[in-house]
Amino acid sequence: MPTIIDVAKRANVSKRSVSRVLAGEGNVSKESRDAVMKAVEELNFVKNSVASSMRTRKSKTVLLIIPDITNNFWSEVSRGAQIVLDKKGYSLMVANSDWQKDREERYLQLAMEHKVDAVMINAPDMDMEKVSKMVDTPIVVLGERSHKLPFPIVGTDSYKAIRKALDYVWSKGHKRIGIVLSASFDSEGTKNSTKYRAYCDWMKEKNIDINEKWVINIPLSIEGGKKLFSIWRDMDEKPSVILTGNDLVAVGFTKSARDDDVVVPDDVSLVGFDDIPLVGLMSPGITTLQKPKSEIGAIAAERILEMLDGKTVPERTLLDSLLIERESVKGEKL
Repeated sequence: MPTIIDVAKRANVSKRSVSRVLAGEGNVSKESRDAVMKAVEELNFVKNSVASSMRTRKSKTVLLIIPDITNNFWSEVSRGAQIVLDKKGYSLMVANSDWQKDREERYLQLAMEHKVDAVMINAPDMDMEKVSKMVDTPIVVLGERSHKLPFPIVGTDSYKAIRKALDYVWSKGHKRIGIVLSASFDSEGTKNSTKYRAYCDWMKEKNIDINEKWVINIPLSIEGGKKLFSIWRDMDEKPSVILTGNDLVAVGFTKSARDDDVVVPDDVSLVGFDDIPLVGLMSPGITTLQKPKSEIGAIAAERILEMLDGKTVPERTLLDSLLIERESVKGEKL
């Protein structure tokens, strides 16, 4: 079935021009309008029910692009957003990118074709300046970024969260501390990440040398956790505790450790992030930083609605995390 992109290519005009013609808007030359209508006829392009809403530019739909739909964190974020949007008559459409940059871009293109009213997105590896040129609807970015973005941000204060976790393991006597960052970071991205900056600042304050082998970029998933265990197992000098990036990594690490007769926390301690339900049911239970998941989604949705009403919104809304202590961190001898 031909799309607006196909029509634009055939007519040699922009997608925006095609959208304007199909929506009956002005500001399009007669030449371009005729070219679009000719392409529509030649391609047998049929507007669907969503496209018909172009006349008002209101589909009453908000798109949420998330990296991992299997992660309970994003389920709770989605639920928080949906509750707020439902009250205002908006539907929430969720798209799972599976950490794939090309999928994120494809979803954004589809969002523009189908005229969703706004987008919420978590895409740590995506160039947001490029996104701002692709999308002409309100956007809210989920998750903190270390640099200024052209869109408002809603997330947790990663800098404070990392320092809170580090203070906790320090109180337990740990000085050999590893940290997991996202696989989406290259060496430059790692240096610029908020979590890495918090880690480096804290280590410097404690006069602890940073072992770069203990700064690990892996997928933030159960499979990533299994990979982390292999990396840790093969290290000559091992950290006594690892901040795992998220809870799924801690779950994968613990499973592989158990299969290899390595005991958490006797042989290595772990601190997760998110506080998904599973980590409270495991043995040992995973000590973690609990993020206000539903609240993040709700506030992001509120920002979207405010922007749709033409209101100015804060550039950053960063929420605190709560340390949930369980059994995955063992005290080290001071």
